[in-house]
Amino acid sequence: MRYSIFFLGSLFLGLFIPRASAQDAVLQADMQVGKCYAPILTPHGPILYRTETYPIYTGSNPKVKLKTLRLPIVPDTYEWVSRKLSPEACERTNNENCQYWRQTMEAGIFDTITVVRKPWKVPAKDIEYRDYQVAYYEYPGTGAPHYEIICKTDLSYDLIVEVQSALMSYAYEINDLVEGVITSGTRSAIAQYQIDLSLRPGPLTYETLEALGINN
Repeated sequence: MRYSIFFLGSLFLGLFIPRASAQDAVLQADMQVGKCYAPILTPHGPILYRTETYPIYTGSNPKVKLKTLRLPIVPDTYEWVSRKLSPEACERTNNENCQYWRQTMEAGIFDTITVVRKPWKVPAKDIEYRDYQVAYYEYPGTGAPHYEIICKTDLSYDLIVEVQSALMSYAYEINDLVEGVITSGTRSAIAQYQIDLSLRPGPLTYETLEALGINN
């Protein structure tokens, strides 16, 4: 939910590079003048669990080499937070939001176990193989470069209607539908469509339009 707030809040507030100020596009070298960009922030996927088996030493030989492992019960949590740029940086980037995104980390919960380093060198009677449940993310979160999005000035009535119609044709509900207006329901439908198709989440990108079958 916290990620959705960030994504939806910046849905159409991209970075616009003025046509007369190409030298100011310092955030990314391949940005082109006259186009709009926004950072695409991908949260980590849902927490999944798998069973891993480890050799536990049950003997009494002090010369057996052991090692300690940390098994995640709850993985580290990463979150993207918005921070304000310095005034100087704002002037250089021409970013109307004057913000950047920073990833923060909250430590997870780990179980520590001691296992045999080289079990094939230890008599089988002195080893017990035990199963442990390990938590992991289905896919890691990433911070991607700025991607081109639809400029607010290009969000015409006809284009918005096309987007709304395409979403509804794929059974995405817009409960506060107003034709040609980007309502909160429209934003939510766009966000869910991007998640379901594993598209870059957040802004209305050209990638999303192409997936919807809309030529712009």
